Amino acid sequence: VNAERVNAKSLKSLGLQAADLVQFHWWSLTPDGSDRTFLQAGRELSSLKGNGKIKHLAGCNMDTTNLDLLVQDGMTIEANQVQYSLLDRRPEVKLLPYSRPRKIKLLVFGVVAGGLLSESFLGLSQTEARARADSVSRRMYWTSLQRWSQDWGLFQELLQVLREIGQEKTPPLPVAAVACAWTLQRLDTLGSGGALILGVRDDRHLQEHAALLQGEMSLNSEDMAAIQAVLDRGSPPQGDIWYQERGW
Repeated sequence: VNAERVNAKSLKSLGLQAADLVQFHWWSLTPDGSDRTFLQAGRELSSLKGNGKIKHLAGCNMDTTNLDLLVQDGMTIEANQVQYSLLDRRPEVKLLPYSRPRKIKLLVFGVVAGGLLSESFLGLSQTEARARADSVSRRMYWTSLQRWSQDWGLFQELLQVLREIGQEKTPPLPVAAVACAWTLQRLDTLGSGGALILGVRDDRHLQEHAALLQGEMSLNSEDMAAIQAVLDRGSPPQGDIWYQERGW
């Protein structure tokens, strides 16, 4: 009843007959899936979808264990919003292999790690860069960087490799665009595809974003191998998505 009331209020505010997409997030999950109270909420959303009030359902920061519980409970999940980037490859451990045969796409944020994966941080000392981690999100992405490697020289090498790859393209691509192209290709190669959630503050990168959307930015096998060679010198991804954030 409460789910129906909230849905009706939302549809009225939006002027819609049905919501295009509702993403389901639940904070109080357990790593082993022993607490299953969230499944009832999932059933409410499935009921609304069955009644034509929601067109598509997705997860939001759902780890693989609890995502699978939703799927087994009958919830039709078409996507899952998670963090994924060159600095945070945790989806590769469990989630992408799980999603591929089930055709669950990933909607990924943090692709350029709050700007860490850009020319803005190339050539900076670690002290200078740390001073720029001046927001909650950037501090979160800084933690992702530290989990991969605390060797600042290695991070600078990664940025330089991304820059060199971008400069070889026609037209040349900035570091951030190369990082985005890498992520999209990994989603297709390891999973069932997906999309990037990119913050847009102005029109400076609209052409790059349009090129990504139209599939005009791609990296060849040599590009991907050069990037992987640097990544392999840091720590491999460990744990499932959102484990550290949940304190697991």
